[in-house]
Amino acid sequence: MPEYLSPGVYVEEVDTGSKPIEGVGTAMAAFVGYAPGGPFNTPELITNWSQFCEQFGDRTGSPYVPAAYLAHSVYGYFNNGGTRCYVVRVPRKEDIKSNGHVPETPPQTATAKLGPIQLRALQPGPVGNEVKVEVEQVEDKPLTERFRLKISRGDDVETIEGGGRNNAQPLTLSNVQTAVKTQSRLVEVVEVAEEALQAQSIQLAGGVAALVPVNSDSTALQPSDFTGNDADRTGMGGFSACDDVTILCCPDLMAGLYQRLPLQPKLRRLNGREIGTCPRCKSEIGTAPVAKCATCGAVGEEAVDTEAVEARKTQLIAWQTAMLNHCEGMHDRVAIIDAPPGLKPTEIKKYRMNEANFNSKYGALYYPWIQVMDPRTREPIYVPPCGHMAGIWARNDSERGVHKAPANEVVRGAIGLEYVLSKGEQDVLNPEGVNCMRDFPGRGRLVWGARTLSADPSWRYLNIRRLFNFLEKSIERGTQWVVFEPNDYDLWQRVRRNIGAFLRLQYQEGMLFGATADDAFFVKCDEETNPPESIELGRLVCEIGVLPVYPAEFVIFRIGQWAMGSNVGE
Repeated sequence: MPEYLSPGVYVEEVDTGSKPIEGVGTAMAAFVGYAPGGPFNTPELITNWSQFCEQFGDRTGSPYVPAAYLAHSVYGYFNNGGTRCYVVRVPRKEDIKSNGHVPETPPQTATAKLGPIQLRALQPGPVGNEVKVEVEQVEDKPLTERFRLKISRGDDVETIEGGGRNNAQPLTLSNVQTAVKTQSRLVEVVEVAEEALQAQSIQLAGGVAALVPVNSDSTALQPSDFTGNDADRTGMGGFSACDDVTILCCPDLMAGLYQRLPLQPKLRRLNGREIGTCPRCKSEIGTAPVAKCATCGAVGEEAVDTEAVEARKTQLIAWQTAMLNHCEGMHDRVAIIDAPPGLKPTEIKKYRMNEANFNSKYGALYYPWIQVMDPRTREPIYVPPCGHMAGIWARNDSERGVHKAPANEVVRGAIGLEYVLSKGEQDVLNPEGVNCMRDFPGRGRLVWGARTLSADPSWRYLNIRRLFNFLEKSIERGTQWVVFEPNDYDLWQRVRRNIGAFLRLQYQEGMLFGATADDAFFVKCDEETNPPESIELGRLVCEIGVLPVYPAEFVIFRIGQWAMGSNVGE
């Protein structure tokens, strides 16, 4: 209570208004997979494709890894409507250094001393060792008055001549740190000492890749490399601290299951001898199969390594079960499960029902794989659908809302499907919770299913699960102010009012079903839900009921003949 001890006017702020509940985001994807660059086991926020290439690409900026799918999935995510995501890079066998049980060491960044200027590469690791910095004179003026910095890495060359505001002033030791910070993508100036500057050239050195501890007698990947653990924030466990994640994808669980076959030459006889030509450019490549054409870069077709698929099924099921367990434990995200490649409808049904035997309301299974163009080889390849599906979820949430089932949507970037399903084949898969992609002439390649992997009919539809995730998370975050408030009638009324206002807004947006708002939801917080014995335990209990909108999965039109007042039905 304030004290009033002397005469005067006292102005006080009184909190009498409601505390509106704001809806949380529903389209933050999280990817785990292989990349040629970037930090290991660290969730990195990515907001566009260019940023992903810069963060996880090699020294040329390419983020692609042979026989791996992380880059293709992230590209498909942004291409289909995704706006932001987290990415965790896990080490491949060739990334791992067998260094016994030495603790993990982070990557070392290359540095150099250019007279009084201490430089450091912006990208950690050995790639910084390729940076060269040169000091040049400008118009024969003393270096104390003006100089030029030439920074290069391969074909990437930067020239910095100006500093200060709008880089309009001559470059000097007094403004070189700011000028390099705003104009260079390769290095930064750490410190500028008080000593003379000389015209010279220097190469950065000292960049070392991170050392990842593994058992020294084996470098084989284990299931824990993907799943990680929550305590160390490694692998999938790195997302435990990311409260805004709503979608989980692990495309590289399938890495290496598709193999590129050698390019088969087209044989013909010329002047009495047999020659082999490239099927694409017709140049001579010999009569034996080759890895690729030296002239046009054409490569052979892809084929499923069926033996590898069978050998990895047990491990694959363990990884996918770990994905579902992670989402079950977090209660605010859904895992997108990829079907193994090369399976026919009867085989994927067997995988779903008998081998994997999934039962989770926090997961969705998609089949078949989709075909896209590989920017490296300019050849079509098959990729797991999880990244493209995550982008479609994000696009659906943005254009329609999380309450709308993410189905009957075009898969952008898909030029084909691994298996073209018929209606009869989907009739077998859809009741088992296998979401199919279908090829419809004139309409495109569409997602034609929106079910979870749950055996509980209440959570059969994907949009219902994601809608409840949205409502629960929004109410949880929007009612944090209630904790430690006096547990009385006034608090109960404020809680009812705030939650009711939030649900009424969702009803107006079409997320809840009912002729009126009272039919769509109820909020109960009174003496019945909060008896004295519950209040004495420090509890406030509020019961909420909502009636969600279910999708029109089966549209049925009943048509009959009508003639002269009589009805004839079919």
